[in-house]
Amino acid sequence: MRLIDNISFLKKHFPVVWEKVKPVENSLELQSYQIEKAKNHDLTLYLQAEGYRRLYIHSKYNPRNEAEKFLEQYKIEENQHVFFYGVGLGYYLEEFVRKYPHVSYSIYEPSPFIFYRYISEKNLRNDLVRLPDNIYVEGTDSDVLRYASHFVNQYQGDVQFIFHPAYEKMFPDQYRNFIEAFRSVIREKKSYYHTNLAFEKRWTINSLMNLPVTLSTANILRKKIFFQYKPAILVSAGPSLTEEIENLRYVKEKGLAYIFSVGSAINSLIEHGIYPDALCSYDPSVRNVNVFQKIIDQNIDNIPLIFGSTIGYESLEQYLGPKLHMLINQDKTASYLLKYEDGQKAIFLNDAPSIAVVTLQLLHKLGCSQVILVGQNFAYKNNRMYANGVEYENRPSTWTEEEEKNAILVEDVYGNQVYSSPLFNRMRHQMEMYIEAYKDLEVINTTKGGAKIKGTVFMPLSEVIKTKLTVPVVDPEWFTNREKKTGYDLVHAERRLQHLIQNAAELKKMLLDLKNLVSKIAQQVDAGDESKLLLLFTDFDRTFNTMQKNKCYDLIIKPMNRVRFEMIAKLLAELRFEQNNFLKARRVQEQFPQFITECIADLVVIEKVLGKLPEKIKRLQGVS
Repeated sequence: MRLIDNISFLKKHFPVVWEKVKPVENSLELQSYQIEKAKNHDLTLYLQAEGYRRLYIHSKYNPRNEAEKFLEQYKIEENQHVFFYGVGLGYYLEEFVRKYPHVSYSIYEPSPFIFYRYISEKNLRNDLVRLPDNIYVEGTDSDVLRYASHFVNQYQGDVQFIFHPAYEKMFPDQYRNFIEAFRSVIREKKSYYHTNLAFEKRWTINSLMNLPVTLSTANILRKKIFFQYKPAILVSAGPSLTEEIENLRYVKEKGLAYIFSVGSAINSLIEHGIYPDALCSYDPSVRNVNVFQKIIDQNIDNIPLIFGSTIGYESLEQYLGPKLHMLINQDKTASYLLKYEDGQKAIFLNDAPSIAVVTLQLLHKLGCSQVILVGQNFAYKNNRMYANGVEYENRPSTWTEEEEKNAILVEDVYGNQVYSSPLFNRMRHQMEMYIEAYKDLEVINTTKGGAKIKGTVFMPLSEVIKTKLTVPVVDPEWFTNREKKTGYDLVHAERRLQHLIQNAAELKKMLLDLKNLVSKIAQQVDAGDESKLLLLFTDFDRTFNTMQKNKCYDLIIKPMNRVRFEMIAKLLAELRFEQNNFLKARRVQEQFPQFITECIADLVVIEKVLGKLPEKIKRLQGVS
C-alpha cells in the first residue's frame, strides 16, 4: 500500500519524478539494491557490488542514530534553504524535518533505483510530515544541468548543501557531474546578474540615444544579397591572430572573402595596414570607444562599422566612417518604435558575452556559405590574451596573477591541453551552442593553438586559402546606400515616441501614488488596523497592475531595473500565499521603497532623453 500511495502522490504533485522512477520498476538492475533489517530492527539499504561486496547506504546497526549524529555537524539557520544530495531511505530527511520544522528544503536523488526502494518502504506524506519544495530524481546525464538551472533560478538566498556521505563513494561519476553542473550554473547566474547590474540602464539609454543613428543607417540584414553563399572570415583578437597577418593581407588584396573584424582585433589589423570589410561592435559601456581608438586617432573614415543598437552611444558620436546597424535583443524599445515601410519584420540578434558570438549569428543570418574563424583562441597562448598590436592602458596583454590563478585546462585544436579562463570557456560553450544549431553553416577554425571548438573543422588558414578561397567574391562598395533610404517608417517612429512621452508623464503619477501607498501601509502597520491595511493592499495592487501596462514602464523603466524587478516579482508571488497581513505589509515596506525610488530617478533621466528625440526624427524627415 505504501508504494501505491506514494505513486499516486507523485503523479499528482511531482509527475516528472514518477516518470523518472517508473522505468526501473521492472529493471534487472533494481535487484542490486536490497533492503535488510539493521541490528536495531530499522531498515537499511545496500548495493550489491562486484565480487559480492555490499555497499551500505545507512548503518547496519542503527540508521536513525547515525542520521542524528550526522546532522549535528551542520549549523542550519531559519532563513536558509537546505539541499539534500542523496535520499537513501530518508533517515536524514526525517531527522531534519523533526529538528528544523520551519526550514525549507529540496532533495536530489541521483539513483532512481534507490528512490524506488525508498518509496516502496516509506510513506512520503507520513514519514516526512513536511514535504520538500523540490524533488529531483536523475534519469539521464542531461537531467543534471537542467535540475541545477531550475534550482539556482529558484533560490537566490542562502543555501546549505548536505551530501549523503555514502554517495560520493558509490556514485563517483554522477557526484562529480553534479558538482560541476552546479558550479557551472552558479557561474552563469553570477555572470547574468553581474552583466545585468552593469548594463541594465546603459542598454536602454543607449538604444534611445542611438535611435536617430539607427533610423538613418541601413540594417545590415537588408544587405544580405552581398553575402549570401559567400565565405566570411571572422577575425578575433586572440594571440594566434599575429601568425595570420600575411594570410589575411592576401585574402583582402584578392577579395577572396569578406573580412569581419570583431572587438580589439581591429587594432592589430590597422597596425599592419589591413582594413577589414567591416568592423563589428556592440559593447554598451562608455569604454567601448577605446576598442577602435586607433581608427579615431588616425582619422580613418572608410571602414564600415556594424554596430549593435545598444552600443555605447559615445562610440557612434566619435566614429567617422560609414555605419550600419544590427538590432540586439537587449534593445526593448526597437520593436515598438521601428517599422519598415515595406512591411518586413525586424530581426533581432541575441546578446552574448562575446561580440564574436553575436557576429557568428549575423553571418549565419546573412546566408554566408562558410565562416572562417581567425584568432579565436578562447585561451591563452604564451601567457598572452591578445594579438600583437592590441594594448590597453587599464590592463596588460599578458595574463594577470589573478587570471593565472583561476586558469583552467581545456583541449586545444591539436588534442593537447591549453590554459583558458572561465570567461573564455563560457564564450566558447555559447559559440558551440550556435554552431550546433546552424546545421547549414560550415564553420572552420584556423586558430593555431586555440581551444578546440566543437562543431568546427580545424584547418590552417593557408590551407583554407588554397582549397576553399579560390575566386574573388567581395564587392568593395557593398556598404554604400545606393537607395539613399533605410526603409524605416519615420512617421511611425515619431508617433510612437510621442506616445512614450505621454506614458512617461502618466507613469510618474503612478510611481508617486505607489510611494504614497507604501507610506500609508507603514502607518497602518504601526496603528495595527488590519481592515484599513486590506483596503490599502487593494489600492496598491490596482495601481501596480495598471503601471505594468504602461508602455514607458514596460519598455524602458522595468528593463532599467530588471534585477530589482526580479526580486519584486518573486516577492509578489510569495505574498499571494501569505495569510498574515501584517507580515505581508512589512515585506512590502522592505522591498518596494527602493524599487520605486530607483524607477523615479530613472524616469527623470528618460524624460530628458525622450524629449529631444521627436525633433531629431523630424530633421531626418527633412522637416524644419
